[in-house]
Amino acid sequence: MISCKKAGVLIEKKLAHKLNTVEGMELFFHTIVCKACRNYEAQSAFIEKALTREKNTDKHKPSSDLKEKIHKSLEEPK
Repeated sequence: MISCKKAGVLIEKKLAHKLNTVEGMELFFHTIVCKACRNYEAQSAFIEKALTREKNTDKHKPSSDLKEKIHKSLEEPK
């Protein structure tokens, strides 16, 4: 059985890449018996999904008006 520390590493790795078969099985069996790691896995997946969704929105892109103001201020002599 793997430690919670190793399970945490595998949970984060799983979000970034695909786990190999052995790692996947180790994490699977660990999370069956460890409620804390199950919760951590669910919370990490929720945060990752929220960040991905936020990153893909246009909410944080500057408006064309703001871009124009920035360009004008950069062109003005000091």
